[in-house]
Order: sequence, then C-alpha cells, then structure tokens
Amino acid sequence: GYGTVTYSLTVSQGGSEGSKNTPIALTLGDAHTGGKVEGYFYLWEHRGNSYYKFTTTSADNYTLSMNNSDDLDCFLFTDSLFSSSYVSDTHNGCTVGINLSTTFKGSSGTGLTENTTYYLMIEQKDSTAKTTTYDNMTVAAEG
Repeated sequence: GYGTVTYSLTVSQGGSEGSKNTPIALTLGDAHTGGKVEGYFYLWEHRGNSYYKFTTTSADNYTLSMNNSDDLDCFLFTDSLFSSSYVSDTHNGCTVGINLSTTFKGSSGTGLTENTTYYLMIEQKDSTAKTTTYDNMTVAAEG
C-alpha cells in the first residue's frame, strides 16, 4: 500500500439568505439591511439565490427597492415552491441591474391580493461566482 491518507473537510454556511424551505420574512415598509446573495448565473441555471417572503395588508401595488452594487434580478411567486407559481414577469419582475426597483402589480396588473403571502427570489446575475451584498431592501404598498 501507500500508507494512511487523512482528509479534512470543512463545511460552512453559504453566502445567500434564506432558502426555499425557510425564506426570510420581510416586514412591509421596514428596510432589511445586510442582505447578500452568493453564486453565479449560467444560462438558465440559477446557482445563487436568496429567498424572502412578505404578506400584503391590502389589495394594492407593492414596490421593491434596494441598494445593490452588482447586477441582480428578482422574481415574485405565489407559493413557497419558488418555481411553478411564478407571477407574471410583465407585472412582477425586475430589470437586471444595480439598485433594484420595481412595482409588483399582480398577474393582471391591477395589484397584489389582500392578506396574501408572496415569495420573492433575488438572483445573482454574475457569470462568475461571487457574493453581492445589498442594503435598504424595502417592500411597501403604494397606497
């Protein structure tokens, strides 16, 4: 033989926030600080997302704003699967870029439903692995 070989493995927490199973709860109108998303984007394979949820208080349009220095994207869903319940991109997506800002208008464009929990995914858009931090992430009713 070649003798004894010893391996050491260190496991550490990833750099993204929340998960599909345990999204971070956002309080409407309150700024979430210290947000981060780690990973990279390759074609349609999303390898770096952070997961959040918020509950509406009224039927209204809701705005998302945040300060981020790298290209990110966002998607809104109606359930915690974060896949099959995508709310229309026409009325509920972000334009990829820095300092994300968008208005969620519901699938018909007339507002989100009252007293409903929505699920928000923030996606890393860089083609190389990296961690992007963001601050002042706020979701608030327009009304």
